Amino acid sequence: MFGPGAARAAVVTRVAVVTGGASGIGAAVVRRLARDGTHVVVADVDLDAAREVAAEVGGRAAQLDVTDSQAVDAFFADAAAHLAQTSGRNRNDHLGRAADELSRSN
Repeated sequence: MFGPGAARAAVVTRVAVVTGGASGIGAAVVRRLARDGTHVVVADVDLDAAREVAAEVGGRAAQLDVTDSQAVDAFFADAAAHLAQTSGRNRNDHLGRAADELSRSN
């Protein structure tokens, strides 16, 4: 259990929110994080494009305008609240629900 590869044996769930993740460098970051096993929320002002990239990597999409500080604060407060409610279960699902709720409210 403590030999070579032991770190890979442990289950580590990483969740990342990539703003501007629907195109360009943001989309490349999304793809790299997903390839490395991170659960990704693709946040972008263009929800349709965010959904396309999220579907490609098995992630979640959210509409988020980072120039709206209240929307950003609400997004991360909601995401943190959902993550805090989990106890080892699929945290990506809870963050995805937070992203979905935020997208519906915008």
